[in-house]
Amino acid sequence: MTTISSLWLMILIELLVVTSLATIVLLVLKFIRNGRDRKVAQTLINKIKQDGARRKAETKKLMLKKFGFSEEKAEEIAQQSAREEMRFYQNVINFYLRRDAVGFENLNIDFEGA
Repeated sequence: MTTISSLWLMILIELLVVTSLATIVLLVLKFIRNGRDRKVAQTLINKIKQDGARRKAETKKLMLKKFGFSEEKAEEIAQQSAREEMRFYQNVINFYLRRDAVGFENLNIDFEGA
């Protein structure tokens, strides 16, 4: 009877060690993935910020030349467009980082708003 109990104790200890190691490995991989995801999101944010003035100027130019808006109205439209674009990108980044499946399903609504 003692031999069986020792055997079961040894099996349980080995299972505990294996599952503990597997858990540690999975946690480390999760932290690495989260760090990579945040770095990618930050890179996208930096690109959007750097390119924002150009996109706003192009929108204003389009409103002036193609649609004939006044300078003041074209500036207002470009400003509002830039604001909505930033909000859209913010939502996309949040969906990506949080793995928000429900929010991602409604991405078309956010896009229409932008």
